[in-house]
Amino acid sequence: MKHVLLTAITAIIMAITGCSTARNLTQDSLYANGWELEYLNAELPFGELFPERKPTLFFEKKTGTVQGQNSCNGYSSSFRLRGDRISFSEPGPTTLMYCGEGENYFLRSMAVVDQLSFDPDGKLVLWSEGKTIMRFKPISG
Repeated sequence: MKHVLLTAITAIIMAITGCSTARNLTQDSLYANGWELEYLNAELPFGELFPERKPTLFFEKKTGTVQGQNSCNGYSSSFRLRGDRISFSEPGPTTLMYCGEGENYFLRSMAVVDQLSFDPDGKLVLWSEGKTIMRFKPISG
C-alpha cells in the first residue's frame, strides 16, 4: 500500500512540475529564439515543399506579432497567446514571389493552429485540433 501511495505522490509532483515547466517554456522560450520549420503535416514531401529555404517564425512579445519567411516571401501576422492556446491572424506577405507550393501549405497551416507546446528537445510544436501540424527547431535571432 505504501508503494502505491508513494508512486501516486511522485506522479502528481511530476505532473505539477511538468506543467510549470511547459508554462515557463511557452512564456519565455517562445520569444528568446527564432524558429525554423523542420516538419509540416502535408501531402507532399517536406523536401519538395521547401527545397531551398525553410519557413521561420520570430515572435515579438511587446507587439503581439510574428514575422518571418514562408520559404521565399516575408510575412507578418498578429498572434494571440493564452496559456498553451495560440491563434494567428491571416498572415500578410511582404513580397510576392512565387516559389512553389510550400508557401501555401505553410500559410494554410498557420491559419488552423490552435495550440502550442514544446517537446523534450525544446522544439516548438504547433497543433490543430489535437494533431501536430508543424514543428520548429530553435535558431538564433
